[in-house]
Amino acid sequence: MDIYQLLEALGVKDNHAKAYISLIKLQKASPHAIAKDAGIERTTIYKIMEDISEKGLASKTVNGTRISYTAEHPNKFKEILESQSTVVGQLIPLLVALQGAKGTKPVVRFYDDLPGMRRILMDSLNAQEKFRRDFALVDNVTDILGTRFIHRQIDERVKRGIRVQSLRCKKEVMPPSEKDWYLKRENKDILREVRYLDLETNFEPFISIYDHIVTIISSREESYALVIESPEFSQAMKVLFDIAWKSAKK
Repeated sequence: MDIYQLLEALGVKDNHAKAYISLIKLQKASPHAIAKDAGIERTTIYKIMEDISEKGLASKTVNGTRISYTAEHPNKFKEILESQSTVVGQLIPLLVALQGAKGTKPVVRFYDDLPGMRRILMDSLNAQEKFRRDFALVDNVTDILGTRFIHRQIDERVKRGIRVQSLRCKKEVMPPSEKDWYLKRENKDILREVRYLDLETNFEPFISIYDHIVTIISSREESYALVIESPEFSQAMKVLFDIAWKSAKK
């Protein structure tokens, strides 16, 4: 991408990008000088420069009737993005708490593509609850999502301090290889506790329960993912999970 495309990706586009680049080159200049260098009409340059100044990319100086602008260091973009990231981090939990606040019907989302399936598992890391309940047939979920992705998701989950209780089928009880460390029955380093259901019990999809959400990721044979947002349904699934957890073996 060229410099204009990169600036547009950061929200500075068209004449705003032209004016900003001119100011960067001039460092300090009057609106007229910026307009001349950028090839922008003088009637529009004042509003454009006010916008750029409000973004924090330039500082404005007024000396009597004379106005000039000084370009901030380009590192200002990093400061802006870091500030926005902090705001987004505070905003998301508030918006999540409002989801469905005025309605009673559950929300159901369906995905049949790999990016969508991966995204819903990563979305679980944004949960308000720092605890997740998983019905996990590990072979199936790694087969459809990929081992590398599972490693990355676990690493990120641990960074965020999210604990997991994982219920599995007994057919998965086997000595794991070093590369398959995520299959270990007990691994405190990854904030996970594993228990196994009776030998006769079997299930194919990966089911994850957190907040008021239940996510389902199928095996490769059916290849789909489902997200159900429902306080009643998720609560019922949590109760069923906890009952199964108490009777399962370590």
